Amino acid sequence: MEGISLAEKILFEQYFKDYHLMLVLYALKFVDHEDEAYDMVQDAYLNLWRNFSNLSNQKAAKSYLFTSVRNNCLNHLSKSSIRKKYAEETLKNKKDEIEFHKTAYSHLLDKEIQEKLTSAINKLPEKYQVPFRMSRFENLKNKEIADKLGLPLRTVETRIYRALTQIKEYLKDYLMLLFIHKKNF
Repeated sequence: MEGISLAEKILFEQYFKDYHLMLVLYALKFVDHEDEAYDMVQDAYLNLWRNFSNLSNQKAAKSYLFTSVRNNCLNHLSKSSIRKKYAEETLKNKKDEIEFHKTAYSHLLDKEIQEKLTSAINKLPEKYQVPFRMSRFENLKNKEIADKLGLPLRTVETRIYRALTQIKEYLKDYLMLLFIHKKNF
């Protein structure tokens, strides 16, 4: 407060008493939180103090304070908006990155499981492999398979059942992984 006269100090204190509450209420029209409103008003009074010697009268001080509070609030909102946008973009980028890795992992796991399944089917004896492939890959009904292979229906059903049993045994270490993978992805 050096360089300011006693009269100016008293006048500044009067401005504070006269306008402080009005300025806080005015700031609350722009910002959501009371603490932020008080900060905007405090900055306005600080600016007034710095430029006090340039003001000509009380009306100028009032106008200066209200304009300063408005500008402080708008600057604050602009910065908050930029921070919020940055936070949203960062979050979106993190989600995209997680999704990318999740998808890449999913594709690798799908490929590995498909390779294991193909290997398991190829290890089946041909008498189980043929009816199983016709059932699962050609979507033929057991009766159609029996007719094509010239086998009794019950034999076809048994061979497909045994094929599934052997495939499950071969893939037993992967079944839990497959279950978890399909449930989470």
